[in-house]
Amino acid sequence: MQKLEIGGIYKHYKGTKTKVIAEALNSETLEPMVIYIHLEDGVVWARPKKMFLERIILNGHAKGRASKKVERFKKIKHLPALLPTPKLMQAGKILIKPRKK
Repeated sequence: MQKLEIGGIYKHYKGTKTKVIAEALNSETLEPMVIYIHLEDGVVWARPKKMFLERIILNGHAKGRASKKVERFKKIKHLPALLPTPKLMQAGKILIKPRKK
């Protein structure tokens, strides 16, 4: 199982990119949670840590492929040219400012 990195950029198996903001505890169950933000739209989410780090089985039968196990969120080592998206700029949620020249 991979180690969670606060501030790390992760790619969801469906393609969205997220940034881990913090770890937290569920106030009712004390279950460890991961707080993260979708970089494309600025929406903040919470997911159980165990679920965030788990490997899931993708069923490839619809495409004529065999099922395979993948990480739900995979750490991205290098994210080239990460700039605000139009959705974030319209919503006033610019998370990452472009460099000044």
